[in-house]
Amino acid sequence: MKREDRKARTLSTEEMAEMVSLSGKRPAPSGRKAEIKRKTKETDIHLVLNLEGTGIPHVQTPVPFLSHMLEAFSKHSGFDLAVKAAGDTHVDDHHTVEDIGICLGQALDK
Repeated sequence: MKREDRKARTLSTEEMAEMVSLSGKRPAPSGRKAEIKRKTKETDIHLVLNLEGTGIPHVQTPVPFLSHMLEAFSKHSGFDLAVKAAGDTHVDDHHTVEDIGICLGQALDK
């Protein structure tokens, strides 16, 4: 896949569920993908990571720079990363950023 063909876009709830089984052109070996859901008083995060992906991000967060960094991580690592996040950004961005970091770490640990 050419670099210019990799475009970030928003992901619907249905597409998010579909990401659980998304593996690009090759099947993902067991243990190489993870789905993490985290809901707290401040945030609601749904993250799917596939290490055997194509590097196309599906990121939807209320923090534009965080979205940009997650998209760059996905593109340059070749991992499929889907993130759908909501948070209390009217208070501060740090809860959303922190909880997405926790979810990403948990997904990598799986």
